[in-house]
Amino acid sequence: MNLQELVQNKEVRNTIILAILALAIVGAWFGYKLYSKSYEEGAHNLFAQAMQEYNQALQGDNLSTWKDVEHAFEVAHQKYSKSHLVPYFLTYESDAVLRQGDEKRALQLMQDAVKNLSSNSPIYYLYKIKLSLMQMDSKDKDIAHQGKLTLENLAQENANPYKDMSLYYLGNNAFVNGQINEAKNSWQKMMQIASKDSVWANAAHSKLEFLS
Repeated sequence: MNLQELVQNKEVRNTIILAILALAIVGAWFGYKLYSKSYEEGAHNLFAQAMQEYNQALQGDNLSTWKDVEHAFEVAHQKYSKSHLVPYFLTYESDAVLRQGDEKRALQLMQDAVKNLSSNSPIYYLYKIKLSLMQMDSKDKDIAHQGKLTLENLAQENANPYKDMSLYYLGNNAFVNGQINEAKNSWQKMMQIASKDSVWANAAHSKLEFLS
């Protein structure tokens, strides 16, 4: 896969973001497991089962379809609607729906996921970034434009610990659309603020070298 194919691969991008969210779930679970233990354990167990469906569908082994994944997370959400895992249920349900081609409903589910997550959550901005990227992918120009504006705001928001990620995808969007100077500008800004171990900085550095 060459560079252009990689930056245009939405499934790769979404899988990376969801992997980050999955890691965050582990931390959220261990930090919360002592509260309402039985209820939350039930929610966690159902989430784990739904994730098995998700991983099977992701591998394309025909044991699960994306409709199965959608149903699994929908059932989990309905049964444990007061769980702290609700935003995660909605996020993965949204991804399953999107993979079936229902962009409008997938966006609504992701918006609901953001609404169900506290702005103080350490993954709040990850959710905001994922939502903005989904909007930017929309065939509706107004929605796509709103997504870009949101991502631009996130890239400037001091409270956002993922500013490097925001700038990376702003540059990525510009690159895919042939706006090379705009892409370079976003990635160069990101290189100035990113930590040395930032995966987004490393990716941007490679692309800047490719464009030089």
